[in-house]
Amino acid sequence: MSKTAQTLIDKATSLAEGVKRNMAKVQHLGIDYGYIARLEAEMDALRATDRAVEEAAVHIAELRARNNEAIRLLRDDVQNAKKAIKGNYDKADWYNLGITDKQ
Repeated sequence: MSKTAQTLIDKATSLAEGVKRNMAKVQHLGIDYGYIARLEAEMDALRATDRAVEEAAVHIAELRARNNEAIRLLRDDVQNAKKAIKGNYDKADWYNLGITDKQ
């Protein structure tokens, strides 16, 4: 769980528990058991969405690693092919062979 979410949930939990113990003191402020129930539902929703965000971040990290590997493989293969062509053909032929280098 993210530090921000955990901190907020801890604060909300502490508030909910304190208000439940002292409901008579805060009812005139519009804070009642319905309000506490809403806080608890919001905490549950935050826990669920934060968990989903963490799972998505793991998935994105895996995709990024696979993408970086695909880039590396393609870059290496392009470089190897260009090196082979440049070593065996004149510059005039490079363009016709798909090499756009301006050397």
